[in-house]
Amino acid sequence: MNPDEQIAYKYLQNKFGTERIIYEPNGNIPPDFLVPADPAVEVRRLNRHDFSGAKPKGVEERFIPLRESADSFLKSLSGTDDSCSWFVFFRIRGSIKAWKKSRDKIRDQLLFFQQFPDQHPLEWQCNENIRIELAKCTHKQEYAFVLGSVDTGDQAYWVVSELVQNIQHCAEEKLKKISKYKDLYPEWWLVLIDHIAFRISKEDKEQLFEHVNRPIGWEKVVLVGGHDANQITEI
Repeated sequence: MNPDEQIAYKYLQNKFGTERIIYEPNGNIPPDFLVPADPAVEVRRLNRHDFSGAKPKGVEERFIPLRESADSFLKSLSGTDDSCSWFVFFRIRGSIKAWKKSRDKIRDQLLFFQQFPDQHPLEWQCNENIRIELAKCTHKQEYAFVLGSVDTGDQAYWVVSELVQNIQHCAEEKLKKISKYKDLYPEWWLVLIDHIAFRISKEDKEQLFEHVNRPIGWEKVVLVGGHDANQITEI
């Protein structure tokens, strides 16, 4: 099994039990997994694509370490007033070293904002390399500050819109792959290992359900966190 299939297998174990799951029941053709008396399951990595050309191309996630660092940093912040939550958008010029050198200053600025939101602008230049913009979340989140996006010049994205677009693309791509085998089983699930959001926040999940429908041809589509088989979103 590749790493994404291993995560999917853990998800299926939790849902159906180990003894019922068959990996590649027909060899190296669909489905990836079979749960007897239950669904045939296909697995795919949910990654970003560039749709500007004639054919979608996967986008290399060179800046994932920076995004994950920014996400962990925001979750580490706490302040005196957690009555609301804020999306944080970073525009970063330079390497991850420039980001790490600026974190103490960013921490002070965000905690000051949290304490005195009416006395602070919603957008400001932290230093020559980093600009910050805030937007209030519709609902209170688990954390005071929630990562909205990281813009490094050529790799900015809004999580929900990327999820919606790429879920549809990956579902259509997989449906073509299983077309010759679809009549073999009455029910097919698609398990997408999420390498876009990794862990979908409550706010993002609410917005996702507003904008995405279950893709045609699948009885169920399941998003599983890219690092955690317990992070489940069913469509």
